[in-house]
Amino acid sequence: MILFYNTPEWFSHFKDVCPQGLQKCPQRGCECSYDPTQIRRADAVLINVVQLSDTIPPAKQANQVWIMFGLECPYYYESKVHYSQQWRRVFNWTMTYRLDSDIALPYNVLLRTATHKSANFTKLALKKTKSVLWFASNCETPSRREDYVAELRKHIPTDVYGNCGSPMCSYGGDCQSSLFGEYRFYLAFENTLCIDYISEKLYKIYSENIVPIVRGGADYNSLLPKGTYINAADFSSPKELATYLKYLETNVTAYAEILENKSGYRHSDVETTYESAFCDICLKLHNLDKYHQYYYDSARWIHEDTCHNPKDV
Repeated sequence: MILFYNTPEWFSHFKDVCPQGLQKCPQRGCECSYDPTQIRRADAVLINVVQLSDTIPPAKQANQVWIMFGLECPYYYESKVHYSQQWRRVFNWTMTYRLDSDIALPYNVLLRTATHKSANFTKLALKKTKSVLWFASNCETPSRREDYVAELRKHIPTDVYGNCGSPMCSYGGDCQSSLFGEYRFYLAFENTLCIDYISEKLYKIYSENIVPIVRGGADYNSLLPKGTYINAADFSSPKELATYLKYLETNVTAYAEILENKSGYRHSDVETTYESAFCDICLKLHNLDKYHQYYYDSARWIHEDTCHNPKDV
């Protein structure tokens, strides 16, 4: 039995992913539960440590595997309880967006697909009349992305929508798609600079005809297909980035090539990513000798050398 002991509120939309994932899983012999009273029966116990309310852990049964679950980056862990000594040493596995987690659960993954040869990317590029687009709701962040954008705006037209700019259009609104058609570049800037942290907004841009500009703590060169994005880290300053963007605005062939390269990929369904993770748990539960693990300090694993302060603003 795989028990999710304290599911976050947002997970109510994903409760079917565990049974569905196990049904599709080649490893049989697992079931799901969201009933915390079943904890004594569980073989694996997922505990959401981001919003942990129990002051001390419940009794841990012999041979149980406890899994630390958390999809927030370290800056935004709301629970202080997790940092108590009682909680630090109870976990065997981790389940986070980090790729070194025992159960890796990224926000999305990119899948190779057939390039849309029928699309005229040069024509799409020529239709665009505006430069840089950014949607933002969090206006004061550890990554200081708002300061980077403020400097970028001095050198190239950059329009901001959402809580941090014009409220006339928000991310996910009906007006969003039309804006993607007008602008050449989209700022996929993360609110923190943390290892492997890439939020879902970047992946969703791969379904749009706009070039993403990334800024975060992940190793983008290893995680994203070459020639499908622009990395702010490759430029010494916002001004230098703006110079390159203005070059692409005048070189339609080079810009259209990025659009075409990007069209060869699509993002996975979030549900599929979760289903795969629960299947991974089942597989490892049936091979405990091979996947034996224990964390002597789970809070240290979350925080030590995992995020850094910006150096480009």
